[in-house]
Amino acid sequence: MKKLFIIVLTSLLLSSCVKYKDIQYKAFEGVGVEKMEGSDMIVGVNIKVLNPNNYPINIDGKDLKASFNGKELSNVGIINTIKLESNKEASQKILIKIPKQTLITLAPMALFSGGKIKLDINGDVKVRVFLFSKKFPINFSQNVNLGDIR
Repeated sequence: MKKLFIIVLTSLLLSSCVKYKDIQYKAFEGVGVEKMEGSDMIVGVNIKVLNPNNYPINIDGKDLKASFNGKELSNVGIINTIKLESNKEASQKILIKIPKQTLITLAPMALFSGGKIKLDINGDVKVRVFLFSKKFPINFSQNVNLGDIR
């Protein structure tokens, strides 16, 4: 019984020391086609974020929804784990797999949009710290000039 009490007390003390602060989005830095993988396209979205916590954080997101100019296209997912160092602002590349069907829908939209599209990504991402994880909603919206895609 004494061991159980010590384990519970230690867990409470450790969890109270780890206060989570939300990751801060700072800037959109661009978007680019990374590669074609089979019939899918891998797109890199570059953003600058700040991790205000005193510990590193990993972020995953497998079930996100993408829309272009308000038209929901498909499920997309972050295919890389984003690793944020503690107390640091850094540029991060988020790799997103876009299925072939989404590309077919996107092509006519891109032609008639005057060279600009509004990219929205919504869903939940999982933030992991040590052994703990928690889901957080993400709502990202950015106007993208198609001429700037590299």
